Amino acid sequence: MDDRGRAAAGSGAAEPDYLPATDMPRFIREMMEFVDLAEGDVAAIRRSAPIVLRHAERLTAALYEHFLAFPRSAKFFSTKTAASTPSGSTDASIASAGGYGSPPKWR
Repeated sequence: MDDRGRAAAGSGAAEPDYLPATDMPRFIREMMEFVDLAEGDVAAIRRSAPIVLRHAERLTAALYEHFLAFPRSAKFFSTKTAASTPSGSTDASIASAGGYGSPPKWR
């Protein structure tokens, strides 16, 4: 990140000086720097990929179950047609507010 970007980030600026979709390599680099993700971390993530992929459906369902357990995050997955979580359980408070749909397939 250049000095101007660092100054903006330190000043609490809400917007980057570019649209992330217009420069994804820069955006990813900045996000990696923000969370202090080093090359060794990236290598560990790549090594774990076969294990994670073997359990992808179960991990995805568990993640959505977690999101849907909290009204503040559940509202982002709301639809008018469904009222069950990926595993089939029902949350009455979310269902009464319109329900929520199945998670997208990540393949």
